[in-house]
Amino acid sequence: MNLVNLEPDNFSKTASDLLCKEFNYVEINSSDNEKCFWEKVSNATVIWTRLNHKISSDFLKKASKLKIIATPTTGLTHIDLKACNEKGIVILSLKGEVEFLEKITSTAELTIGLMLELIRHIGKANEDVIKKYAWDRDQFRGIQLSGKKLGIIGMGRLGKLVSRIAISFGMEIVYFDIKKINTDQNCKSCSTLIELLTDSDFISLHADLNDLNEKMISKKEFDVMKKSAYFINTSRGELVDEIDLLNALRTKSIAGAAIDVISNENLVSKDLQNHPLVNYSNNNNNLIITPHIGGASYDAMQITEFFLAEKLLNYLNET
Repeated sequence: MNLVNLEPDNFSKTASDLLCKEFNYVEINSSDNEKCFWEKVSNATVIWTRLNHKISSDFLKKASKLKIIATPTTGLTHIDLKACNEKGIVILSLKGEVEFLEKITSTAELTIGLMLELIRHIGKANEDVIKKYAWDRDQFRGIQLSGKKLGIIGMGRLGKLVSRIAISFGMEIVYFDIKKINTDQNCKSCSTLIELLTDSDFISLHADLNDLNEKMISKKEFDVMKKSAYFINTSRGELVDEIDLLNALRTKSIAGAAIDVISNENLVSKDLQNHPLVNYSNNNNNLIITPHIGGASYDAMQITEFFLAEKLLNYLNET
């Protein structure tokens, strides 16, 4: 069987060693031209991908021998699930691997890091010192997390991890989830999303994207937030109406935002210089954008890639 790894950069050696024993293991190289890329893909029985490739119906037409897609991610918006289902292609991912994912804290840690960056201006203060040779602490005066209320939308694995870290900072936690969630007694459930939004100093989005909640945070939601509130999204860009977020920032309806995701990342990221949020962030200090780095820590990626490699081999042994 031919396994083609679309994104081998910094790939786990233990995972690649394991896969090389069982497959004809092929990597897509940065030097591959388009013809070479599609030649490799057309012979693949298994495709391994992170988030940098859109596995669309057109992609699947060219990958005519494909039987399995392995992706060390919890979200699957980069894959056309309907087309895969029609072709009988199996998708192996980290979705639903609750016990294993308790070890993967990178995205939760980034969420807290973005909150700190928003209110303490660490990067900008550093830049002011090393580029302007300035030592002006009052220019970067911030606020504390301690004593502030964090509203978490979606109290699943990541929401719970974020809440545990935030509690250690002395924050008060409220949350909203459409499911009944058993959580820390220090976390208070809100009966409606609006209740959470109107009452929180920080709002962190951790909902799974589905057909029913696209743009669940839009003008109506931004309008009820405190003018002093900060909004953080490390989930999926499609959950937020980006034009409404931009307007909320421009009009100072909220104090600031930090996002690790944008809508349609695989397409839009090729033309970031024209993205309205990127252009706004270039000229304003109340928006931070990072390129979906939540899960992109060396140790987390090593652990998840080896776990998924074992899951792939177990699946093949069982079928």
